[in-house]
Amino acid sequence: MADRPPIDSTLRRVTVGFRLVGAAWLCILAATVLLEEDNVNRGVVLAAVATVVVWSGVTWWMAVNQDQGFRSVTWLLADGVVAMWIAVSPFVAGATHKFFGGYPMTWAFMAAYVGGVAYAIPAGGVLAFSQVAGAFGTRALSPTVGDIAVFVISAVLFGWAITTLRETDARRHAAVRALETERRDRRLADERAEIGAHLHDSVLQTLALIDQEPDVDRIKVLARSQDRDLRAFIDRMASPYEESFSAALKAAAAEVEDERSTVIVVVVVGDCELGPGLKAMVAATREAVVNAAKYGAGSKVSVFAEIRAAAVSVTVRDRGPGFDVDHALASSRGLAQSVVDRMDRHGGSASIDSSAERGTEVNLRMPVEARRE
Repeated sequence: MADRPPIDSTLRRVTVGFRLVGAAWLCILAATVLLEEDNVNRGVVLAAVATVVVWSGVTWWMAVNQDQGFRSVTWLLADGVVAMWIAVSPFVAGATHKFFGGYPMTWAFMAAYVGGVAYAIPAGGVLAFSQVAGAFGTRALSPTVGDIAVFVISAVLFGWAITTLRETDARRHAAVRALETERRDRRLADERAEIGAHLHDSVLQTLALIDQEPDVDRIKVLARSQDRDLRAFIDRMASPYEESFSAALKAAAAEVEDERSTVIVVVVVGDCELGPGLKAMVAATREAVVNAAKYGAGSKVSVFAEIRAAAVSVTVRDRGPGFDVDHALASSRGLAQSVVDRMDRHGGSASIDSSAERGTEVNLRMPVEARRE
C-alpha cells in the first residue's frame, strides 16, 4: 500500500462508483427490454443482470480487501471476460435494443486505473471488436458503429485522464517533499549555527576563565554554572514546546542557586506547555527553593517534578533542621502567600511537612484542568 500513487485511493473509489452506476444502468435497460420485447431470450437477459450484480459485489470486495489484487493483470483479465460477455449479451438474447448500457465502459475505466492509457486503449479495442463480432451474421454493422466509437473514444479519454492525474499528483508530491527537505535542511543548518554560537559564547569562554582562575571553589562554581547552562540549552533545543515547563522550572532553580550559592539538584520527568497555571507553580516552586536555601543550613536542595496526564507535581526537599509549619505559615508571608495561597488561587494545592529528623518537604500539585487557567 505504501508504494501506491498518492491519488490511488480517490481513483479507486471513482472506479468502483462508476462500476456501480454502470450496473444500475444495465438493470434499468434490461427491465425495459423484458417489458417491451416479446421475442427476446429472457434467460440470457436475466443471466446478464445476475452476472453484473454479482460481479459488482466482487468488485467492491476486491477494492476494499485486496489492495494488490485489485491492480493486478489477472484481475483485469477476469474483469474483461465479464465485460465481453455483457457486451455481446444483447446479440445473444436477440434484443432489438442493447441493454448493456455503460457497463462495458467500466472495464475500460478499470483498465485505465490498472495501467493508464497503455491498458485502456487495448481494452477499448477489445470492446469495439465485441460489437463487430456480435453484429456479424445477426444484423448490419452500421448500427454498432456508434457503440464502437463510444468505446474507443471513452477508453482513450479514461486512460489519458487517469495517467495525467497520476503524473500531476506525483509531481506535486515530489515538489512538496523537496520543499519539506529544504526546510528541514535549513532548520538543521540554523540549529547547527546556533549550537556553534552558543558553544563559542558560553562554553569556550567559561573554559578560558577556568584556565585562568586560581581559586578552586570559584572553578567549581563556574563549572557547575556552565554545566547547568549547557543542559538547559540542550533541553530547549529538544523540547517541542515554545514555552517549556521543564525549562522554566530549571531556570528558576538556577537563579536561586546563583543567588544563594547553594547546590540545587533538579530532576524533571516529562514536559508540557507552560500555561498560566504552571507559571504560578514555577513561581511557587522558586519561593520554596529560596526558603530551603535560606533555612536549610547549607544542605543540598532537591527538586523533583513529574508531569502526568492527571496532574503536574513538584517536590522540594532539604535536609535542614526543619521548623514549626503552623507557626511559619502564620508568621511568614513567603510560605503562606507565595507558595500556599498562590497555588490555591490557580486551582492547585500545596502541603508542607517539616521535622528536625527528616528536614523539610514541600509538595505542590496542579491538576490538568487548572494548567491553562
